[in-house]
Amino acid sequence: MTDVYCSLQEANTARQKEWDVDNQITLAYRGNELAGEVGEACNVIKKLERERMGIRGSRDTVEHLAEELADVEICNGLIAMQAGIDLDAAVVAKFNATSEKMGLKTRMALRDPAPSTQQPVDQIEDLAKWLHNETDHPEHCPGYAWPENEHDDGRRAGGWVKIVPKYAQEYFRDIARRMFAGPLAGWEPRL
Repeated sequence: MTDVYCSLQEANTARQKEWDVDNQITLAYRGNELAGEVGEACNVIKKLERERMGIRGSRDTVEHLAEELADVEICNGLIAMQAGIDLDAAVVAKFNATSEKMGLKTRMALRDPAPSTQQPVDQIEDLAKWLHNETDHPEHCPGYAWPENEHDDGRRAGGWVKIVPKYAQEYFRDIARRMFAGPLAGWEPRL
């Protein structure tokens, strides 16, 4: 059976678990992967320009350029996922900062989910942590600790602990978000 996802982040998160079962891929690897894909896109652009200028040599197609640019976008998403970056928010912030710096009026905005589906981040985080720690889900990482905050590197008094990999954290947060948007819509924890 094929799993189908509507967002690149969800698809990257799911496929990462299939592709890198032992979670060995590093940020440095991802950076080199991105550089390679950008190089492939640039090579296609060079061939398209060669043809436009009438210079002898091999040719390429815009369709091939689309494939290479898609690879670049996928790699960007994987790097953001591994580093725990909300790429959509980062793009909006950077785009708007550049517009402001250059005196341009064009701005971007994040698409907000319907207000009824929004839950406080701490509730989503608590549910994601619980799903990871207390269920027999296949993505559970035995012996790994849920991070105490976004900068948690695993350092603890008396030693170190392994932190749940970023892709697994995002996977459980995504489940928690969907649960709050569906079966748990409007749920408030009892204190």
